[in-house]
Amino acid sequence: MKQKSLTAFLEGIAEKYFTNPDTDKFAFGKLSTQERREVAMQATIHEYVSVMHEKETVTTAISQYDSSQYKAANSFNSIYFDKIRASGGDVTKTPNFANGQILAKYSLGVSTGMKMSGAPIFIEKMQILSDVSDNLVKYRELFVEAIRRELTEPDDQKRIVTQYYTNLVMQLDIGIDVLYSSSIMATIDHSRTPAFVQSVYFTTKKETLADMLTNLHYFNSLAVTGKLKDILSPSGATELKSVKSRLMNENVLDVAFALISTNTVLDLFLIPLYTLRCCVYIVKYLMATYSKMSFAFDRSVSMIRNTNITENEFKSYQSDGAKKALMVDQATRHAAANVSREVADNRQSIKTMADEQAPNNVIM
Repeated sequence: MKQKSLTAFLEGIAEKYFTNPDTDKFAFGKLSTQERREVAMQATIHEYVSVMHEKETVTTAISQYDSSQYKAANSFNSIYFDKIRASGGDVTKTPNFANGQILAKYSLGVSTGMKMSGAPIFIEKMQILSDVSDNLVKYRELFVEAIRRELTEPDDQKRIVTQYYTNLVMQLDIGIDVLYSSSIMATIDHSRTPAFVQSVYFTTKKETLADMLTNLHYFNSLAVTGKLKDILSPSGATELKSVKSRLMNENVLDVAFALISTNTVLDLFLIPLYTLRCCVYIVKYLMATYSKMSFAFDRSVSMIRNTNITENEFKSYQSDGAKKALMVDQATRHAAANVSREVADNRQSIKTMADEQAPNNVIM
């Protein structure tokens, strides 16, 4: 599961934004470095204006579908998201953090040295999730401070860091839960009746959770390069507020061109903003069947500690994991396709969006 570099991924988003039915497929590659940066900056502002304009977040998306029928603590519902937000940026206080740590460490330990072909793929995928968890812990004080600063914003869609954090935790929980439960295999002892699980191992395919893990991989890249610290800093918030203020009075393309020299908004915010809209789509697609999207963390940890799991019990657990993996993969693929189509809109469409955020518009 080879991932692009952070720079290549940013440029890929810019290329999708630049390309439309009227452009030559090689046109972006013919642009100069400066021109590519200008396009990338336009794409960044496009994402930002879209987030402001659409007024839709993961929280508002799930509230449209939430039902009192599914209020269990382990369900994918508004209560779950409320608990994430209540953590205030401290991932260790989120509902599934402790059990997620147990499952990641256990499965990576079991998989080390395994010879089957799918084991290295599983290790790579679970390691991405483990790194996300570690980075959220490492930067939790900065997340807490940034989210606290955003409490002064009256509208949820303007709380960029809060949204980004909520989406990261959601993807981390789904990732660990689904990867673990859909990848676990067992050798069965048939010498007893009923037959019991003798040992377990983990194997998976390259396409499993590929789109979701791409988002998380680039979060890890932001952490490794030090850019995450800048995103969470007071100066990062100032940069975004500056963009918002200038868009009220200037042409969007002029603002994009002027910001090229600073590099800050481009380097820091294109990936988080891109991720925000992608996660809204993921939630929408999962909502169609979210009654089935109950986290299995408690069940998974219980099975680790239980030395007498029957073959039928294991097969039932394994079947549930496979169903959730299929559901999540379908949702994330659809989400990625939708966001890509939106990013590929004609560049001039951003002007219309910005015009709707003129000084007299309540959105701003």
